[in-house]
Amino acid sequence: MPRCLICHQPFFENVSWSTMFFSGEADVICQECEGKFQPISKPICSICGRSMKKTVEGDHCLDCKRWLPEMQTIEKNRALFEYNPFLKNVLTQLKFRGDVKLAEAFHPLLKKLYQKEFKFDVIVPIPLSKDRLIERGFNQVEALLAKWCTYEDVLARKPGRKQSKKSRIERIQQRTTPFMLKGEAEVVKGRSIVLVDDVYTTGATIRQAATVLQAHGAARVRSMTIAR
Repeated sequence: MPRCLICHQPFFENVSWSTMFFSGEADVICQECEGKFQPISKPICSICGRSMKKTVEGDHCLDCKRWLPEMQTIEKNRALFEYNPFLKNVLTQLKFRGDVKLAEAFHPLLKKLYQKEFKFDVIVPIPLSKDRLIERGFNQVEALLAKWCTYEDVLARKPGRKQSKKSRIERIQQRTTPFMLKGEAEVVKGRSIVLVDDVYTTGATIRQAATVLQAHGAARVRSMTIAR
């Protein structure tokens, strides 16, 4: 009998999102934990994928409206779930308590999302700073991508204050990018890229990374995340 990767309790496998949509994929979380994830309900913002009860400026949410035109560097973001308290706790357990195996719970859903929305894009994970990588021992985004895809490790993060320590206004108003390209520009030049991160909050991190890729010739940049 398998044990749930989240609550660690034994459970019987039943028909669920993994068995319904991914032939041959075994359940790795129990139905009780599965039911606590909150899917993003439609309609959604055409840019960031946020759920909206009513449209603002056509089909754009207020967050996307706040960005100046020069910072609309991504075509779209698509996420798996709303960032509710349960998902926040799961990602905290993954990122800060070192439970890297938890990433496997998201592999089949990320694979399906990629095949639906970004099938021909080159996958590029958002990097950690050297200090954060030493502190955690792994990059949670790379763990989310392991086993189901190949990706290009082309971005590096400059030293500086963590995005999570900045206020919402500070993130939106920041105009300098904390990222830089690793290696040669030919890695991204002329290519269609999908950036991957765990959480889309204001969109600052994704947009700043996209700015670097576009400056080095990326043809288009989009993104996908676990949470919005």
